[in-house]
Amino acid sequence: MPLSRVVASAIAMGICLLVQQLLKASHPPAAATALLIALGGFKLIPSDMLAIAVGVGLIVLIGEPLRRARVGILFGKKHND
Repeated sequence: MPLSRVVASAIAMGICLLVQQLLKASHPPAAATALLIALGGFKLIPSDMLAIAVGVGLIVLIGEPLRRARVGILFGKKHND
């Protein structure tokens, strides 16, 4: 693996972790996406960017409602029994 990829990966991880800390929003898959791009698993071409966007969209549309149902949040209000 070229040194440039290793350096790019370290920078990508550093920026990703810094932004997550500043926003107080830990999200490990975001770090994985940064690594995939930095290591060359995804290129910054339209088809790869579309694949990432579709994946993120599916997680938002399916995963977030399921997460909210699991923790008892319904329509922005915590459900108390």
